[in-house]
Amino acid sequence: MNNRIKIGLFFASAIATLTAYGALFQYSTGAPGVASWWLKDVFVKKEQISKKTPGKRIVILSGSNGLFGFDGELISKETGMPVVNLAMHASLDMKFYEWVVERNVRKGDIVIIPVELNYYTLNDQYNSWFIDNIMAWGNDYLKWLGPVDYFKFMSHVELKKVASGALSNWFINHGSTYKSKLHDENEIKSHKYDGSFHEYDFRSVDNYGDILAPDENKRDALSLINDQDNNRAGLYYMKNADVTPYGVDSVSSLVKKVESAGAKAVLTWPSTMNTKYFNKNDKQSVEWVDKIKTSMSSVGVEMMCSPWSVNIDQKLFYDTAYHLNKAGANQRSLAVIDCLKDNGIIKPPL
Repeated sequence: MNNRIKIGLFFASAIATLTAYGALFQYSTGAPGVASWWLKDVFVKKEQISKKTPGKRIVILSGSNGLFGFDGELISKETGMPVVNLAMHASLDMKFYEWVVERNVRKGDIVIIPVELNYYTLNDQYNSWFIDNIMAWGNDYLKWLGPVDYFKFMSHVELKKVASGALSNWFINHGSTYKSKLHDENEIKSHKYDGSFHEYDFRSVDNYGDILAPDENKRDALSLINDQDNNRAGLYYMKNADVTPYGVDSVSSLVKKVESAGAKAVLTWPSTMNTKYFNKNDKQSVEWVDKIKTSMSSVGVEMMCSPWSVNIDQKLFYDTAYHLNKAGANQRSLAVIDCLKDNGIIKPPL
């Protein structure tokens, strides 16, 4: 057998193997496993709200500091514009939010982007939570990815996860009594918000896409408030980290994606808990936000508003250092409205 034939057989074998693995990988998606299944339900509800909301809107796009952190009804009343909150989770990559933009953002929208500070410190888009959740309920996103990004994602998924997912799906397709952890889309879309709170659940999503939590402190937020010295790492907001090229580029790419849709992108700051570890008088905190602002400015993206206008009292956080309760969401919304007005982005309704 000559070398040309050997090389041909090698490439043919490699292509066949890659094709077979790609098919197995695709078959493994949507399998039962550990994931934030509630988030997909919430996203279905948010997209329903987006599609039903006409005209030029104020759109909120970020991780969960935006999900638990805005009062769309208040913003709409103060600005005269409809509001759509598309914020989800801070472990979703910026590329995922580009997909959300492509599906939802329209010409004339004003898109508020208060992404969490960890985004500026990332070295790549992959983390175990992101991989687990996209494999569980993110098949539509995977289909949207171009070939290079698709194969990059595929290369970060462990073989045992692909194999176990494919096996689980085989049993489901051959008589297993497994019940999906996702709610039926018709059930989600037919649900009418009644003002009740159901924690992390689509039934908690109001008519603007917000989740307005009760005016109390729970779980992680309670620990952070009551024992700050032993939980200070959770209150640093990455101020001891570095801004990375990937972080800057990925956030900048999201801003450009919004602008390419004909919308106004407003990159701004997430809500943060005002403590002795993070405030406008703490030198390291000030240097950290200045570093982010300078880094984004170097690629032509302006950070708008003051980070300290949304550095909010501890008692206004619900269950994490990013999740506001309803009173906190109200205060944060007013601060953002003032910023939009001061910068001439919106005008008060007549």
